[in-house]
Amino acid sequence: MNLGLKLHETLRDRALITLHLRPITPLHVGRGGAEFLNEIVQFDVNGRTLPIIPSESIKGVMRSLATRLATHITFPDPDAEASKRYHRKDVHEVEGEELKEIEVKAEGLRTLFEPQQWDEVKDGKVELYLSIHCPICRLFGSRHIAGKLLFHDGIPTAEAHLSTYTGISINRETRTIEKGRLFKIQYIVPTNNLCFRTVIIADNIKGTPEAKLLALLLESIINEGLKLGGQKSRGFGLMELERNRESEVKYVEFNTEPVNNNEKLENIRKMLFEEGYYKSLELKDFINMLR
Repeated sequence: MNLGLKLHETLRDRALITLHLRPITPLHVGRGGAEFLNEIVQFDVNGRTLPIIPSESIKGVMRSLATRLATHITFPDPDAEASKRYHRKDVHEVEGEELKEIEVKAEGLRTLFEPQQWDEVKDGKVELYLSIHCPICRLFGSRHIAGKLLFHDGIPTAEAHLSTYTGISINRETRTIEKGRLFKIQYIVPTNNLCFRTVIIADNIKGTPEAKLLALLLESIINEGLKLGGQKSRGFGLMELERNRESEVKYVEFNTEPVNNNEKLENIRKMLFEEGYYKSLELKDFINMLR
């Protein structure tokens, strides 16, 4: 069972984060193994076949980075701090006396479910409890809860030129070249004009423990860039935020208790990010707001 934001909490605020990522080194987001021409992922976009960066690739890289960054944050919420310590990829590993303590706390989740629903989830109650409190899982989701971040594919903003790299397979055990084992990899050539535009929708972030983690994640991308795709050991995949095309954030706060049709209509217009119904923020200003 995958649950929504804190068991379907009311939508209070939403941010539309637009990032323009420019390849600094060759970029390879492909499919298949290294024994054949490993082609770039391409999809039809408005009638044109374009190389894209799939949303799942962006999400996966950002989640891994956020997991590392979380170790540098002390969260004021004790449950959030504990959940962070136990976090391993998309699960939590805890044992001994700590496990017994969390099992007692997790039993309190019973009141949120109907008896039949509880029978379905009680065996995973510890993981569910930790996921609900874990800042990483609350941002990116887990096996039990939906995340607060929704990622869109990265779409090129200019023509992308493709090229091919030919290499030789290395035997992992002997670390020697394998005879007759050439492979080819298709990659995107970095150019001054080429950027990939991606959008991240963030819900109910402001004032939460995970807001601090998202701020640190975005700040890291500004300062250090982001490594996407495969062949990183060959120097592929370094992306940086485009300096000449400002990444931006559109931010709205909703009326959670509208009393008339006008207030309901205003919420809808905010949901659609209609002009005049949202705040336009630079990325650094949004980061400061999260902190």
